[in-house]
Amino acid sequence: EVQPYTKPAYQIDVTTEKEAIFAGETIDVNVATTFFDGTPVPKMDLDYSVGSFKDGLTTDKNGSTSTTFTGEYQNCDYTTQSCYNQQNKYIRVAPAYGEETSIYDSQRVQVFNSQLNVDVTSNNEDGKAELNFETHWIDLSKINEDTQVRYDDYLGEVAPNREIKGHIIEYWWEKVESGEYYD
Repeated sequence: EVQPYTKPAYQIDVTTEKEAIFAGETIDVNVATTFFDGTPVPKMDLDYSVGSFKDGLTTDKNGSTSTTFTGEYQNCDYTTQSCYNQQNKYIRVAPAYGEETSIYDSQRVQVFNSQLNVDVTSNNEDGKAELNFETHWIDLSKINEDTQVRYDDYLGEVAPNREIKGHIIEYWWEKVESGEYYD
């Protein structure tokens, strides 16, 4: 169904000084609100959110405001089946009060828990498992300079002779007959 398009009254632009950071690192978040002719939207009340965190912002006479974002460490323990060194956080800014159409902007920030990346591969033969570990330093420059080509371009130089501590958890499945048909 074709519906009439309602042009937003203004636009919101969210920028960050970096696109990738390490946990504990703080970056500036800048917000600009402008009408489509380029003039600022002053004294605009905005909602700022990252995940479940919410706060309010108000633009100045130039239609700008700023805040900071600190990447938090994502806890990972041995009870979790899979843990990731990197998490995506989305910084979202929208008007505090309703508009005729949806107006918002968001910026993704990748937060890395550690400056060291550990890749694990396994091989299972004759009931024996072999684990192989490869360690690399994490280099965020390609992400932050927008020259990243592949997902794993953040892998920097090999980090040799690193001590790795962890838990090995074995999971297995036992076949149990619970009926005589499949859903």
